[in-house]
Amino acid sequence: MWRLFGAYFIFYILLQVAVVAIIVVVAIPSVILGVIVAVLWGNRFAHSVTGGVFVGLGIFAIAVLVYGGILYFVMRLGFLLTPVVVVEKKIDIARVWNLSKDNAGRMFLACLALFLPIFIVCVAMSLAALVYAAFPAFASLPHNASGAEFGAHMSAFFNILLRAWFVILPVAVIFATLFYGLAGSVMTFCYRALTPPLKPLGEAPALG
Repeated sequence: MWRLFGAYFIFYILLQVAVVAIIVVVAIPSVILGVIVAVLWGNRFAHSVTGGVFVGLGIFAIAVLVYGGILYFVMRLGFLLTPVVVVEKKIDIARVWNLSKDNAGRMFLACLALFLPIFIVCVAMSLAALVYAAFPAFASLPHNASGAEFGAHMSAFFNILLRAWFVILPVAVIFATLFYGLAGSVMTFCYRALTPPLKPLGEAPALG
């Protein structure tokens, strides 16, 4: 337990450093490019439709680069952290990084294939809960409702959810168990696929 705690503490620190580094690496070229565009085209470009499209695409590209870099770092350093620490009984960040080399994409696809159906079911159940609780609570809310009226409707909404605790709580426990169980299984499966099989306990060494 303490090895896992220490490993994830180190991972969290490295993740924060990586996030700052990724933002800096992406932000500096973006600011330079923005200054160049502003100098070359001036205010006419900024207030034109083309300028708005350009800015929107630039923001989207920056978001993809930032979140893509963070996801890559998490897959490389965090995905195999638990099986390495538990099976090999040591905190070895370099070992995790080397094992995941050239495999981040495959590990991401394994997670996507495993958790996408669960995500879809969770969204469907959340929408069903909103239909059950939110729509009745806010159906009579006027468009120009005051703060007090909105607060009263929010209170009614939460009261409806509380009355359905016997449904919400078991479902939450089931999905939490499935999520963490499947997360552990896919990490272990990928670790076993990247490492040689362990010898059974008590196996005698082969004679030459």
